[in-house]
Amino acid sequence: MLRQDRFRFRVGGFSVALGLLLALAVALPSQASAARSVYVSAYDGRSVSAFSMSGSGQLASIATPYDTGVDTQGIAISPDGRYLYAALWGGDAVRGYRVEQGGKLTAIGNTAAETAPVGLAVSPDGRLLAVTNYFSSDISLYRIGPNGGLSEHPVSPFSTGGTNPFGVTFSPDGRHLYVAFLTGAGDVGAFAVAADDSLGALAGSPYDVGISTASGVAVTPDGRFLYVSHQAVANVAGLSIAASGIPTPLAGSPFPVAGTSVGIGVDPGGEFLYLKGGIGVMG
Repeated sequence: MLRQDRFRFRVGGFSVALGLLLALAVALPSQASAARSVYVSAYDGRSVSAFSMSGSGQLASIATPYDTGVDTQGIAISPDGRYLYAALWGGDAVRGYRVEQGGKLTAIGNTAAETAPVGLAVSPDGRLLAVTNYFSSDISLYRIGPNGGLSEHPVSPFSTGGTNPFGVTFSPDGRHLYVAFLTGAGDVGAFAVAADDSLGALAGSPYDVGISTASGVAVTPDGRFLYVSHQAVANVAGLSIAASGIPTPLAGSPFPVAGTSVGIGVDPGGEFLYLKGGIGVMG
């Protein structure tokens, strides 16, 4: 059952707060990082912008937006807040940045991806970067070096088994990877991360979860639940995650919300789920 209190929703014991933002993609350092900066990519603006955030949540520009030269989609930041990565949709590449003192960015360089990279996720231990490639329908996987540079896994890219992968996220323990598919029969893909960092699809993946245009995926900090945003319909799919990593829809899913959404994210406390109308939320 879903109860609504203004813009807050509660599914069982889980609260959902709806926050529709205008930014394309947003990335914030984890709580482990001393920095309090916010980074925003702009698809049409072909840039990444950097902001400082005050204790009250007010944002102030740190520098002139960093020009990427091509249409730019998702961004992700390493758990220690030292490196930021941007998906260069128009360049079939990933650009790395070093986060300097005060939050300014210094470009590390570009690393080739497949066709139209869109979603990015850094593993919880900061070792791996997963990138969804929209038109080639696969996942590029990179190992992150000590200087933030990327080296592609020797077996990468990995087939997703679905069509037009979009949002991507790791489980909190780093053992599984989840992908949303914008089109096709399967809505969500689930993969095991092996000891050699290779990806293997879980049994039955991709799964139909009642979301025809799945765009974003988010896992709660305890690793028990997966939530999927819906770009075309005002609802969100909720799934429980078994020990095997296989997701199963919750009773009553998908749950109605106040509007359609593309990006999705869970707060570090695991209490609130945030939805937005941009390309993605990376937190």
